[in-house]
Amino acid sequence: MQHKVAVVGSLATLAAATILPASQCLPPDRQLQYCDFAQTASESPALEIIGLLAIPINDPNVLVGLRCTPFSVWGSTCNPIPLCCKDNDYLGIIAVDCVPVDVNL
Repeated sequence: MQHKVAVVGSLATLAAATILPASQCLPPDRQLQYCDFAQTASESPALEIIGLLAIPINDPNVLVGLRCTPFSVWGSTCNPIPLCCKDNDYLGIIAVDCVPVDVNL
């Protein structure tokens, strides 16, 4: 049940965000990621992970991805969420400052 709530929350968060064409997600500033969850930094469990890793967050409404894999090595069997993220230095646990991506554009 908890997993379903997280997925529903992720979908609601993404519905409110602007979608970026994948062609505009350009390194080195941003990297295309596939994440299992997407939510704002102020929501649980992102809030707890941010605290544990001491990640500086200026905007509690910034979109973050959880359990992320770079686009080039994606091989998950679940339904990942494509995100273009700015801060990805947390070993795939969390990616910060993300925007949803349409991988078909």
